[in-house]
Amino acid sequence: MNCDYLFEKKFSEHRSAKKADESYIRIMSSNVLHTHDGYSRRLANLQQIPYHERAEYLAKCYLTFLPDFLGLQEVSYEMEPILFDLLKEVYAPAAAPMGDHVNYPYHGTDHIQNHTPILYNKHKYELLDCRFHNFEAGGLWSYEWGLYRSKEDPTKKIVHMNLHYPSSSAKQFFGAAVEDVHEEILHLRRLYPQIAIVITGDYNCRYTTEHYQNMVRDLPMTSGMLVAEDGEPNENIIDHETVTTDVLDVKVHRSLWWRGFDKLTDHPPTFVDVVYKTKGE
Repeated sequence: MNCDYLFEKKFSEHRSAKKADESYIRIMSSNVLHTHDGYSRRLANLQQIPYHERAEYLAKCYLTFLPDFLGLQEVSYEMEPILFDLLKEVYAPAAAPMGDHVNYPYHGTDHIQNHTPILYNKHKYELLDCRFHNFEAGGLWSYEWGLYRSKEDPTKKIVHMNLHYPSSSAKQFFGAAVEDVHEEILHLRRLYPQIAIVITGDYNCRYTTEHYQNMVRDLPMTSGMLVAEDGEPNENIIDHETVTTDVLDVKVHRSLWWRGFDKLTDHPPTFVDVVYKTKGE
């Protein structure tokens, strides 16, 4: 199946959203739709497109928009090696790929089933630290974060966290997962005062909900689409980026949802372009 038409006019239009100013940092969130058998099981919304074909189309999207940081959700064992291989010239994973056993004493768990991996532009940033944590609900639900330093300006550091909160099938775990993330953000702020933090993810809730508000309580953080100078605020979407507004200005927010993407995933990729308010850490 040829989906090249998806990446022509619309992609060129949206790519222009990134200004020439290279101080802008682009952070993207993308749920790639988990599947155990290589085909989408949500046939009411998606055509049966093999995961390797969907990986190719999604990789073309990422390499067109070239985010500095890319947070993925619902990455399956089948799709991960194919997708990562397509992106390896530009991106590196923050932590070990699924299947690799890496012990993180901070959490005391093996990094085995990570369905929320982060990729970063290895030509522009170096990874300083990272953590992965499975929520109590298990399965697809977890978070990961990486601390990065700009290769161009080593004084500038940023934390990118990526998460997938439990869905309705595990809603009894939602509150605990939110508290896990809230405590981790507080921990990061203690470790790195005034650090820039951006959280991508499938929140499985709107920014207006109590769960989302609890995550950012007492923190200078909000959804980037609410404060973007050039944005598309939409209270219905559950995939977006949360930013530290005391450190970052959000210049652009986009939700990449148009005819054709419903054949790749049931979640549109979203991104924000941010810039430091001050010199940075």
